Amino acid sequence: MPALSDAFQVEMRKDDSTRGLWWGNQEVGIAERCAGDRWAASGRDGESLLNGQADDHLFADSDNALIRARDAWRARPVRVSEILSDDYWIEDRPLGGVTSLWLGRIHLGYVRPKMNGMYLAYTTDDKPIHTDDAVKYNVYADQDQGLKAVQHAWRTHLRRILRLPLAHDQ
Repeated sequence: MPALSDAFQVEMRKDDSTRGLWWGNQEVGIAERCAGDRWAASGRDGESLLNGQADDHLFADSDNALIRARDAWRARPVRVSEILSDDYWIEDRPLGGVTSLWLGRIHLGYVRPKMNGMYLAYTTDDKPIHTDDAVKYNVYADQDQGLKAVQHAWRTHLRRILRLPLAHDQ
């Protein structure tokens, strides 16, 4: 495997013809074998990553394709939010149509725009997040409220894992 850094992991799939690049709990890139034992690289939401040589999108080996996927992941724009704290970072994903919330290498969940400027919030495993504000419809007034719901759902999940009292139990 290429020297990607200890932060990345590679998962071989499909009889070694596809390799997923993982950052924490999310796959952030893919290397896939093509004709003639050359490899294609894809980014987080399936965008094809060129190898930098004219219009050639294929790489000589999987290592170079994975390194290109890693570099694309590192280069993506991220930001922090005034309402969540600098510990959380936000990844805008135009191709995926969502905005993801991260805490270090842990993907916590995402928000998706809904009609009329509203947002839907989901956990990292695509389950709708229902809070007191969005009782059963999972609808939030704006992106920040949706991201706060993702943060709250993660904290609640973490408290359960650690067997700590939930906020409403105190």
